[in-house]
Amino acid sequence: MGHKFLIYGDPAYPLRPLLYKPFGGAVLHPYHVALNKAMGSNGYHQLELDTSSRQLTTFSTHVGFFRYKCLNFGISSAAEIFQNTIRLVLNGISNVLNVSYNILVFGQAKQQHDASLEAVLHRLQEPGLTLNEKKCHFHRELKFFGLIFSGDGVRPDPKKVTDFLQTKTPEAPQELKSLLGMVNYSRRFLRNLADLTQPLRELTNKNVA
Repeated sequence: MGHKFLIYGDPAYPLRPLLYKPFGGAVLHPYHVALNKAMGSNGYHQLELDTSSRQLTTFSTHVGFFRYKCLNFGISSAAEIFQNTIRLVLNGISNVLNVSYNILVFGQAKQQHDASLEAVLHRLQEPGLTLNEKKCHFHRELKFFGLIFSGDGVRPDPKKVTDFLQTKTPEAPQELKSLLGMVNYSRRFLRNLADLTQPLRELTNKNVA
């Protein structure tokens, strides 16, 4: 096409170290922990495209050509652009993590949490970003990306553990790889996982009949 596209890399990934970092295994009194997860209303459509970028979103219909004025879901780099934009908007606020349109606010004391939450709300308001009230949750314990965060630290979601235990026995290398991937996601909670899964990983080698 002759055009050059900029693919945004996200410095906030990989995800797991990012999520584990603020909790660090420290045990906090449950009363003093408040968590918030908020999802932006209409997500990507809150970010306006500049004029030169809009032409790249042009599409044809039976009544003529149209183009997007805002970031749309069909752009391959939309997720990275949105993640990076929200990260920059919230930059400098303590006790805050964001993964795409999910924002996690935490604190070792309610006062600390509330101060960070207020800062987040003010910061989002400045560029006109809005939140979906129905998807804002205020809890002392919160499920987030298959994990549960609370004053006691981080632990696996029991439902995910149950789903894993009910998984059928793999009958093909690809099924085994998928199973190992599920286990690997929770490796933080499994002692000597590498040694335990070594025989299974060997079965995924191409030379194994």
